[in-house]
Amino acid sequence: ALRKADLDAIVCSLPSHVLLLTGYGTAVGTTVAVFTSDGRARLLVPADEAQAARAMSSVSQTSFPVNSLDAILTAEKGIVGPLCEVLRELGLENARIGIETTGSLETAAGLALHLYGGVLRYTLQTACMHIATMPADALLQQMMSTKTPHELGKMRISCRVAEQAFMAATPQL
Repeated sequence: ALRKADLDAIVCSLPSHVLLLTGYGTAVGTTVAVFTSDGRARLLVPADEAQAARAMSSVSQTSFPVNSLDAILTAEKGIVGPLCEVLRELGLENARIGIETTGSLETAAGLALHLYGGVLRYTLQTACMHIATMPADALLQQMMSTKTPHELGKMRISCRVAEQAFMAATPQL
């Protein structure tokens, strides 16, 4: 799909996209996923979330610093160096990279959800290297709507459970 869209990689941070590309369900939205056209994936995870990410995903990971007792460091500042290094390691110094550019409805278990917004575009274009960024929203939406056999199986199980619950409740209505 990436090659067809003339992209070398996608860099995304919305939790639903990170989950789609890496299998990791980020807790607060600070994690960033890099997925290349040749199928390599990397997670950039805040240091305080790294242990959970290792337990939930087999994708190669790089952690980055966030707030600590010694310094206040925003995710936007903490991710710059590690993101640039990951892109260099993946050979994406002069790449065409798809990014999220539109809003998204995201569900969150907690009360707070971190969203990078335009900061990732700025980081990719100015702080890291000579990268061309392109909107990848339509491609990500298409990828999310295409279900794997595993996902289809889970959906069928959910439908059967709902059907059984409805049938059991119908006589009492």
